[in-house]
Amino acid sequence: MNLNHAVDVYVDSASLKAAVYCRRDRRWWQSDGPVDAYTLGLAVREALDPKSSSHHVAWISDKDEQPIDLEDRYFTVVYRQNHQTLVATPLSPWGKLPIIVLPQSPTYGNLGRAILIEVQRSAEAAESYKKQGADNKETL
Repeated sequence: MNLNHAVDVYVDSASLKAAVYCRRDRRWWQSDGPVDAYTLGLAVREALDPKSSSHHVAWISDKDEQPIDLEDRYFTVVYRQNHQTLVATPLSPWGKLPIIVLPQSPTYGNLGRAILIEVQRSAEAAESYKKQGADNKETL
């Protein structure tokens, strides 16, 4: 596993706007509006397989500014290991979510759906964590 070849995905769980960062080539892609699973999967697969991709999405160089504000977006990492594609979230204050394991070359739609599921899980865990913190303050 080479995490320098991983792909970082940032998705706003409310608006479903997405940004994809290809670590290998240091380039960005962003959606103009809500992203569907197919388009998100297409962008991530192009980032994972730059030599075999058809270049269907427009990439922005890392030398340019970050394409969008990433602060309120949920972060997911997609990488390959042992002939599988893994969709994971980094450790966060609300814990570590289960990793989604896919075949090495999943369809665009399946890859995009897995990423959106991981984002939804992250959003739900964050909301639960915030609620639990608020409940703990009330009992003090």
